Amino acid sequence: MSNVHPFESKDMIQEQACLWVSKIDRGLSPQEHEALRQWVSTSAIHATELKLAAEFWDETSVLQELSSLFPLQSNERERYKSYWFPAIAVACSVFFVALVLSYLPSTNNEETLSTVSLANDNRTFITAVGENESHRLPDGSVVHMNTNSEILIEYTSSIRRLSLLKGEAHFEVAHDTDRPFSVQADEINVTAIGTAFNIELGQPGDIELLVTDGKVLITDQDIIFDHDDISALKEGSAQTENLVVSSGEKARLTVNDVKNSDVETEKITLAQVQNELAWQQGMLVFQGENLLTVLEEVKRYNNIDFDLEGDAIGNIQVAGYFRAGDIDGLVSTLEHNFDIKHEVITPQLIKLSSTAKL
Repeated sequence: MSNVHPFESKDMIQEQACLWVSKIDRGLSPQEHEALRQWVSTSAIHATELKLAAEFWDETSVLQELSSLFPLQSNERERYKSYWFPAIAVACSVFFVALVLSYLPSTNNEETLSTVSLANDNRTFITAVGENESHRLPDGSVVHMNTNSEILIEYTSSIRRLSLLKGEAHFEVAHDTDRPFSVQADEINVTAIGTAFNIELGQPGDIELLVTDGKVLITDQDIIFDHDDISALKEGSAQTENLVVSSGEKARLTVNDVKNSDVETEKITLAQVQNELAWQQGMLVFQGENLLTVLEEVKRYNNIDFDLEGDAIGNIQVAGYFRAGDIDGLVSTLEHNFDIKHEVITPQLIKLSSTAKL
């Protein structure tokens, strides 16, 4: 029997089903097609919720594709539909409203910078603990900032340079052949080559890079590349002391490894990419990490500390989805699934202890 304990709420499954319907409607890539098969195969309720979401929105084309991929007997569908249809309707309504709103200008979370000059723009963006913000830059690039992050923007007529001072951010880079786009993180410089990528600053000297589109060039110093340099990189003639990371690859970077061109990259699946970027929707995804690691990640999004009674609790493995700011949901899950009780010592400290023999 597996010792990995999953927790996945019904609301979360419904939200995922609604997201898949929107993706199917606009057309799935081969990678997304396989990711959908994997998601449905993990649980029968996934397939059911997917069909109910499609039926609610009366997406005939989606239903036709689903019927060929994941056949479901009509009596089984009706049995689930009578129970879940009102819930899936609410979930999809909320999801699609949120999806539409995410593309509209927001006075709270996203700055409208269309009136700002493309040159000589200098500013700092900061998110507090628990905040998640997006900003559209003067050139049309978009930066999505995770909790407790800080970014310095430096735009001139010849360069687009950003500095990730702390935290984590995902960058969607607008095409501009005359001005390379680079991000300085610690002592490492990441230059985009028609790219979207994610950078997370960990411990000093430890950086995680995930490329979701195009390529990036990594160097150990702040080098400014011109148009000819970028053209050469696209043709695969990068210098040996530099490192190119491509779409669908992840790397953990240190300055010494970059200096020695000794950085290892790993290929990751589309599903893994989506899990890595789940924070943009305010979600945390765990895939078998121990509880101690899970709580450390949760603390990034909340001004809460945890006191664990005994080492055994921290070694429990957890897999599933969790809303970043839902501390009540977390402790309730621990109580009902792992026999772990909690005690609120102070508003910023929670003690966890086991009621079972671990």
